[in-house]
Formats: sequence, structure tokens, C-alpha cells
Amino acid sequence: MKTNEYGDLIRECRKAAGISQRDLAVRTGMAKCNLSKIETGATIPGTDTFEKLIESCGYEIRIVRK
Repeated sequence: MKTNEYGDLIRECRKAAGISQRDLAVRTGMAKCNLSKIETGATIPGTDTFEKLIESCGYEIRIVRK
């Protein structure tokens, strides 16, 4: 994935779940400014952080063989 794709996906999941950045930051123990940097593509989250953010929005990550 490209840098901005991670942030776009997290933002889409967060908004679909009706969660604010502040609420997601609290749920994950992350600073809101760091979440904002991820969503804008300024930084790429690590694998564990990405998974935690997605799961905190009520989604799960699956790897499916094509």
C-alpha cells in the first residue's frame, strides 16, 4: 500500500463506524495528533498500530489468497 492508502482506509473505517479522531485515539491509547498524521499520510503506522486502529473501528483484517 502507498502511504496515503493506510490513512485513507483508517479514516473510512473510522467514519463508517461513527467514531471521531479523539474517540479512536482514546480507544487505542494513541495521541490524537499521531492519528491525524496517519490519516493524512504524513506517517505510516506499524503493523500492530494499523491492526489496532482498524479493529477499534469494528473491522478485522484478513489476508485472503486470490
